[in-house]
Amino acid sequence: MISDEIFRKNWRLTREVDFDLKSKTNLYHAIIDLDGQPSYDEIWYKKDGGELYVRIHDIPGTLSGDILRLLAPLPSLTTHSEIKGNLIQSVPNTPLADVEGFEFPDQDTSTVVIGLPIITFNEAIHFAKTSRCLSEVPNLLRAKGGPHIVELLGRTEDGLLVFPRYLDSRASSVLKGDELSIAWLRRVLLQLADALVFLHGQGIIHRDVAYRNVLISKDLQDVYLCDLEGAIGSDICPEIIAAGQVPPTQRPYTDKSDVYMFGITLTDFILGNSTMNRWCYTSHWVPPAPFDVIAQACLKTAPHERPSMMEIRAMLEAIPVST
Repeated sequence: MISDEIFRKNWRLTREVDFDLKSKTNLYHAIIDLDGQPSYDEIWYKKDGGELYVRIHDIPGTLSGDILRLLAPLPSLTTHSEIKGNLIQSVPNTPLADVEGFEFPDQDTSTVVIGLPIITFNEAIHFAKTSRCLSEVPNLLRAKGGPHIVELLGRTEDGLLVFPRYLDSRASSVLKGDELSIAWLRRVLLQLADALVFLHGQGIIHRDVAYRNVLISKDLQDVYLCDLEGAIGSDICPEIIAAGQVPPTQRPYTDKSDVYMFGITLTDFILGNSTMNRWCYTSHWVPPAPFDVIAQACLKTAPHERPSMMEIRAMLEAIPVST
């Protein structure tokens, strides 16, 4: 059994390494835009009053893999380039216009919101937001009563959705290291897993499981998953990236893409921060044991190699804790 003292020591070391790498990297200096592909990143940045394009391939243990993982600086380039392994060669520029993403327009949700009960809004205990997607209210109603999912209470008179007010988990003092315990993390991560097990059982794919979408109670004892819009989502999962430039609503989100993002969220939640890119999750930005094995299982490139949320729940439950 790993002690909390050893866990916190490794927690601090992981964060220190990440902060150090972030402070030293020049990968995103003067960046104009970035487009991620399954096995490489394309970056456009300003250079000497002009624009340079570079394609950097994910080949671990080589120059290009180290650049992506912040372990080596981006070399000074004078032409549009491709860095593949340890080889740097000139390539034609890929125009930015070819990779511009799709904007998701806000939908008229008034017909679904109008049927909700009116709540007398109290800012001390309530949070209100605009409904942007037609799928959001139906998802929230189907999830009502589910474990550790933020509850839709109703609407304001002017049509805003009303929820209980919780804290942003990213601002929680308990996630700063000295108070962290394996038992506490195991318990609240089980709550988050329960939320996704329930949603998947209802046929709901969250699409945007992320650290920013985890709320925490004022007593820091319970976490809640929010943002059930179900229309747009995270775009760093390998199969979502591989789908290419398709509208967000047509991307192949599944329960296994939620699992991948659970691995990202678990890592960020435990470490109390986010790193700079998805490649870092395969190098230094890994939660300390005993949670590292779970994160790595979630982040398998092939969806069929990832566990289900029920299996992840069992892995969390099997973590030994002192009583």
